[in-house]
Amino acid sequence: MDKETNKIECGIVRVLLNFRSRPDLEGDVKFHLRPGQEISILEDQGEWLKIEVHKEIGYVNSHFIRRRANEIEDHDQDDKNKNDVKSSEPITPELSISLLEDTGDKTKTDAKTLQTTDIKPDLSGSLLEGIVQVPEGLSLNMYEEPGHNILKTLSNDTIIKVMEKQANHLKVQVDGEDGFVSINYVKLIDSVHERRTTKKKVTKKVTKKRPPSDRCQIIGDYAITPDGEKFGKKFQEGIINSGETSIMAYIKQNAEKHFFNTSPSVINVLKAVSPNQSNFEAINTSNDTFISFGIFQWSAGTSNNPGELPALLAHLKREKQKVFDKYFKSVGLDICDLKYPVNWPPVGYFLLNNKRLNTEDQKEKLRDLNIIYRFWLAAHDDDMRHVQIKHAIARIKTFYQNEKLMIGRNIIEEIISSEYGVALLLDQFVYGPGQLLSCLESAVKILKKKGISKKPERWTSEDERELIKNYLKSRETVMTDSNNRAGKIYVKVQSGELSNERHSFKMEA
Repeated sequence: MDKETNKIECGIVRVLLNFRSRPDLEGDVKFHLRPGQEISILEDQGEWLKIEVHKEIGYVNSHFIRRRANEIEDHDQDDKNKNDVKSSEPITPELSISLLEDTGDKTKTDAKTLQTTDIKPDLSGSLLEGIVQVPEGLSLNMYEEPGHNILKTLSNDTIIKVMEKQANHLKVQVDGEDGFVSINYVKLIDSVHERRTTKKKVTKKVTKKRPPSDRCQIIGDYAITPDGEKFGKKFQEGIINSGETSIMAYIKQNAEKHFFNTSPSVINVLKAVSPNQSNFEAINTSNDTFISFGIFQWSAGTSNNPGELPALLAHLKREKQKVFDKYFKSVGLDICDLKYPVNWPPVGYFLLNNKRLNTEDQKEKLRDLNIIYRFWLAAHDDDMRHVQIKHAIARIKTFYQNEKLMIGRNIIEEIISSEYGVALLLDQFVYGPGQLLSCLESAVKILKKKGISKKPERWTSEDERELIKNYLKSRETVMTDSNNRAGKIYVKVQSGELSNERHSFKMEA
């Protein structure tokens, strides 16, 4: 915005460009702007511009915007800075390349090349085949559903069978596999002659060999997939990714699809602990557990110990064999030596190409980029997410109704029966299950010393609230940031989304 005239300044997008939620590289990419697209500039923040597009407000890198008012002067500057425009910045979700960034290293792809790809095929005829047309160095993502779950990437000049048009995507078939691609990067072939001509041109064209489908690499500080997406960031000696989809967000989006048979109390508890837990896509290979994954950061286990992550994959394999095979069996990863302790979450070891990973040296193989990539891919699959939720629910049952975890003559279900109380217990059981029973035992002893009945069935809601206060004081001594975590859960009580009334928690629907 021009402060002197109070007019909103216009700009023209010079390359395909990320539209971010905040002015830095960690800001979420909301969508992508095309070359030549006009934007309204609200504020110049130096390297970043605050802009408005289609009533959406966000941020873009200022280096790739031509200001309308300075269009004549900018032509000369554009020529000087041509090498500063990166193909890695402008990639759309439909295209893939070796890096997604807003600033940094230069690549060889010219921005002008990227501006030639906006092809609008006409499906009014009986065209059945098409040819992929993308700029040199890029490939086209083929999705399971429009914009969701990448099945494979298609190189330039790939011949595809076009089945139907759905909005901005084409339903296509490649090598017997069905999927969806963007309509903007496919030229339809309307005759046998054109097909033959096109194929002839393809055979003459010399193109770079693309890497195998599972070849990942580190570029700068980021782990990059074969088709150019970031799936992690270097941290210490490993890779981390905090993920994007929280427990709360997933449950909200899939309530009718997956949770119609699940107890509302269980759902309330999972949503309440969500702020303290990780996201579905979260991965960490920088700590002493070699790899941890998912909403509860199930891990491969320290040293030569078994871990909970193999048990999660065993759950997936048991319920969704094809999904397990697709992401893990296909790269030689499997599970062995599963154990189901009566008072502890299930654990096991991984197999890699039929070799047991049960020592520190062997578990180091789990830090391989291609293995990490497989977990990242699986995390975006709805079946894998649903299994994560079911595995999390099973964790509540592990401590809540377990006759091996008793205080006196009572199981935990008889001691704590409010949704709020169960959420606090789950929070600690995920953080570190070993100290849960001792913390609760200490709280019960204090309560009974105050003259409260020794029989939990006679306790009131006020009695349980007093018990929880004592429990939190005990928990604080063994759990980092305990009070802050408890506070985030109590917010749900204050909002009415979680009950602190005794007997409000119901394990079964």
